[in-house]
Amino acid sequence: MKTISFLIGFLCINASLNAGWYVHPDTAQIGYSAKQGEGYVSFEEALKSLSANGNIQKLDGIEAYWLLQDETLQKDVFAALERDAPRELKEALKSSGNMHNPKVVQLWKPFEKALLATPTITKLNVSLAPYGLTISHAGAEKFELRSTPEDPRRHFHGLLLLYITKSPTRADR
Repeated sequence: MKTISFLIGFLCINASLNAGWYVHPDTAQIGYSAKQGEGYVSFEEALKSLSANGNIQKLDGIEAYWLLQDETLQKDVFAALERDAPRELKEALKSSGNMHNPKVVQLWKPFEKALLATPTITKLNVSLAPYGLTISHAGAEKFELRSTPEDPRRHFHGLLLLYITKSPTRADR
């Protein structure tokens, strides 16, 4: 039984490591897919693809729907909110958690600040820097706090978009 549990855990870890990045050729946007082996292995490879096609300066966003479901990202955001916006987080967690709830709506700005400061987003910005680009802000449709019968802990959920602009230091070049 221990062997089966180890194998399932190993396969789950490998599946997340093999998640992929894809490039939308028509919009010059990059998306993150939780599907194993889809697209490019790394964000850097997806950026190189856009650069090779001459479309890197057209890049204006990252579809991060699945990235928001990453357990590490969730933990980092919750930790930052517990530190920097404990009242807003507590109120949102006590609420129904749906996207129209005023307590969830008021949590958006602290959430965005916490999200943009996570190691995950910092790493994406490091990869964007050589191209003179940066993640300037985030947006989300259907932003809510959810739980499931399988996992009663509340998680952030929504259609997350990360918006890219020219880096302030490179915008005039």
